[in-house]
Amino acid sequence: MSHDGWNVIEKSSERSQLLSDIVRNLSEVTSGALTGADLYAFTSESVQVALSRTITRLEKEMEDKGSAKLIVTKDDFNIAAKLLVPSVSEEDLIHYENLASNHFNQ
Repeated sequence: MSHDGWNVIEKSSERSQLLSDIVRNLSEVTSGALTGADLYAFTSESVQVALSRTITRLEKEMEDKGSAKLIVTKDDFNIAAKLLVPSVSEEDLIHYENLASNHFNQ
């Protein structure tokens, strides 16, 4: 993701410490070359991690599965961040941003 893209995400997450921590963690474990599709995959993976954790807990505790709530925690996001593989290299993303910049600034 471009530097401007990270700035937008960080600015929008200022009011949420959890979201700020998640964004910071994402920028540490990736090169920062994330697309919108990568962010979607990241959030989807976070939900899948939470779902797996919840199902495992329910199976161990034999709780009423109908009353369980799915809560995505910071740990779920951290696990998903470690699994995230950007779909575009940082070099390619810079190249595409330069192309777009040249095209739209003419």
